[in-house]
Amino acid sequence: MSDNSDLVTLLAAAAAGLTLHAGRDLLAGHAAVLGTGWAGVAWRIGRWSVLVESTLWRASSTLTYANAAAAVLAVTALLALALTLDAPGGWWRSCGAYLSLAGLAATLSRAGALAFVAGLLVLAAAAGVRAVLRQAAPAVLGAVIALAALIPSFPAGAEPRPLLAVGGLLTGGAVAVLAPRLRGRALLAAWTALAAAPPAGTSPRRRASPRPAAASPPAARTTRPRRPAPARRRR
Repeated sequence: MSDNSDLVTLLAAAAAGLTLHAGRDLLAGHAAVLGTGWAGVAWRIGRWSVLVESTLWRASSTLTYANAAAAVLAVTALLALALTLDAPGGWWRSCGAYLSLAGLAATLSRAGALAFVAGLLVLAAAAGVRAVLRQAAPAVLGAVIALAALIPSFPAGAEPRPLLAVGGLLTGGAVAVLAPRLRGRALLAAWTALAAAPPAGTSPRRRASPRPAAASPPAARTTRPRRPAPARRRR
């Protein structure tokens, strides 16, 4: 019970603080939580990540607990989306929602993901499905890109790939911030280029050059034994 009460107190304090200082301080708040947890996985920093069952590294940030970090990031992501709906067009709000979702993905917390989906449904019922999807889709897509680039660093038996993770984080941020500002053909071209891009961590396959067919050995000529010529009879 004490753990649950501490978690509720932490969430209430985080929500209250973010509501009172919901400006650029919001971005700084989840940038700290995201940055420590995400860097803990990308660079295997033990104080900011946790090894679960000796198989996967999960982001825990300075909260030292993956599910606690996921709970805070789910709340801040919903708050950032609500602020974006209230005053669309601010790049820092879009970036804040994206950073929160990228950090939430790095925790690999199913409970945190379900909490965010439940809150998103409530937000859609209150503000309208189309408006919520217009603001949430770029942030979710950017977080998926960041997660895909971080996947090689999750397994405990694999070497971390921080450069790939940094590239995915920057690419996802560009998608989350720039996609809501695109309209018409520019938006269609951006979605087409993104769909045609190869997945993170994969290299384009080389076409295998056709191998020359192995020359078959010449068929052995079968020689039939010659029949002896019939002897001529003397007259």
